Amino acid sequence: MTLSLSSKRFETEHGFEVSVQVPNVHEEPLLDAISQIDALQYGDYDRVSFVSACGLQRFRSLPGGRNAASENVLDVPCEVLSFFIGNEDRVAVVVQNIYEHHPYEEPVVLIQPTYRTLHRAGLDEDNQTNSGTASRKIGCPKSIEIKLGKRRHERSGRLPSEVWSVCAGLDD
Repeated sequence: MTLSLSSKRFETEHGFEVSVQVPNVHEEPLLDAISQIDALQYGDYDRVSFVSACGLQRFRSLPGGRNAASENVLDVPCEVLSFFIGNEDRVAVVVQNIYEHHPYEEPVVLIQPTYRTLHRAGLDEDNQTNSGTASRKIGCPKSIEIKLGKRRHERSGRLPSEVWSVCAGLDD
C-alpha cells in the first residue's frame, strides 16, 4: 500500500516504527546504545523517540527455556520505547543492537511498517505556534518537571521505593 498524502507544508516518508518493552531502569541505557548506531533522525532533530508511562509487563517462563520455569506470572515495571527507522536494512542492525543491550534474552520488540510526516524546510517559519520558532521557549508544567526530576533521580537507583508511584503517576 502506498500512501498518497501531500501538502505544501509536509511530505511523507515510508519506514518502520520499532517499539521495545524494557524495564524502566534499563530504558535510558538501551536508548543510548541504540543511538550509538543510529541517530534516530526526524527532520531537523536527532535522538527522536517516545517513552510511554510505566506499565506492567507480564510473563511466565516456560519449561526448557534459558530460565527456570515459573509457576506464577511475573509483573515487571516496564516502559515502551518507540522510534522511527527509515531504512529496512537499518532496522535489522538496530534490532540486533537491541538484543545485545536489552536485559532480557527474549525482549519484546514489535516492528510495524508505517509512514511519518516531515515538514518542508523554510515554510511557515514565522508561525508562533511552532516550537521551532527561536523566540518561543517550550513550557513544561511544574508538576511534570517535578515528576521528571524524580524519575531521573530514581533511575540512578537512589530512590527505588518511589519508582512505582512516579511511574504510575500516583504522586503529585
